[in-house]
Amino acid sequence: MNLGSFTKSLIEMSSSICLLFGLKITMCPGNTLENLPGDVCLAVTFPETGNKYFTSFTIYDTTGYLMEGNSHINSYTWKSNGDDSTTIHFNCSDNKINNITSNGAEFNYIVRSYGASQKIIDEVINPVIPELVK
Repeated sequence: MNLGSFTKSLIEMSSSICLLFGLKITMCPGNTLENLPGDVCLAVTFPETGNKYFTSFTIYDTTGYLMEGNSHINSYTWKSNGDDSTTIHFNCSDNKINNITSNGAEFNYIVRSYGASQKIIDEVINPVIPELVK
């Protein structure tokens, strides 16, 4: 079993346990072990989560390790769009709001929802598929 498979198994196993404590962990993109390209600007926009505590996005390399540099952001530090939504950018220029970077390398990410709202638990809000920014 490679590290990526181990990480996915651990998350699948612990997600239901974590919900008992109000934490939901979601692998991205789309709950798969696919990697995202690091050489293009991507973004995911989602409505405010309504989580009791906070939400965080953390990017990992293709082997499941935390990436160096500006590799995470959370709802205490990000800036909302002003319309009850938030956009997280991946590998975009510094002038893009809430930009985290893999420094050009392929990556994947995990969204953690602490004190997960019912909309997060039911995946009504599920920011796991970023789109190409033109």
